[in-house]
Amino acid sequence: MESYFKNRGWTEETINAFKLKEYPGNIEIPYYDINGKYLFSKFRSKLEKKFWYSQADISLSLYNLWNIEKYKDYIVICEGEIDTLTLFQWDINAVGCPGAKVFKAEWEKLFKDTVKIYICFDNDIPGIEGAIDLSEKVFKSRNTYNILLPRENGVKDINDLLVKAKYSREDFMILISQATIHKTVQIKNVKEILKEEKKKEVKASSFIEGRIIGETIFNRET
Repeated sequence: MESYFKNRGWTEETINAFKLKEYPGNIEIPYYDINGKYLFSKFRSKLEKKFWYSQADISLSLYNLWNIEKYKDYIVICEGEIDTLTLFQWDINAVGCPGAKVFKAEWEKLFKDTVKIYICFDNDIPGIEGAIDLSEKVFKSRNTYNILLPRENGVKDINDLLVKAKYSREDFMILISQATIHKTVQIKNVKEILKEEKKKEVKASSFIEGRIIGETIFNRET
C-alpha cells in the first residue's frame, strides 16, 4: 500500500517535525500542550473516514498548539491536523481546531498577542457556518479575515489545494492577500443565504455584492 503521508503530499521534514507514525491500517498523530508536553494521540484509519484517540478521557485541544507562541504576526486557524500539516509544510503559521464547529471559547485568549487572525475552513456548508460562528461568537471583539478556498479540481480543503490543485506556498499566499474581513452585515446575509440553501438541499452558491469565488460568496473589504 502506498504511503498515506506521500498521498497527502507531505515531506519527510513535515512527518518528522510532528512525529507522525504510519501503521498498516492507520496513522498516529500526537498532540502536545503549549509547553510541548505530550497529551494524547489521534489515530486515523487509512481505509475509511474514521478516527479514535489513545485514551477515552481526553480534553480536545488545538493542533500545533505547541508552536502558537511563535506566531505573533499572523496565524491561520484551519480545520484539523491534515490542513495544519499542509500549511506548516508551506511555512505558513497555522493551528487546527478539531472541527468547523468545535472551538472552545477559552481558546480565544491564546490569540491575544496575535496581530492578525485568518480563518480558513472547508468550503462546504459546515465550514462556512463554522467560520462565521468563530468570527461572530468567539472573536467578536476584533477583526478576523476569511480565506476563501477556490472550487477548482474538486478542492474542498487546504490539503486538496496541494494534492489536487498542485498549489504552492506562493499560490496560497495570494489567497491570504485576498482574505476578506468578516462583517456583521456579511455574516447576517450569509446566514440567511445558507438557511435558504439548506431548504433547497444544495450547496452554498449565492451573491453578496457581486464577488464570486468558487461556491462561496463574500463581500470584499475595500
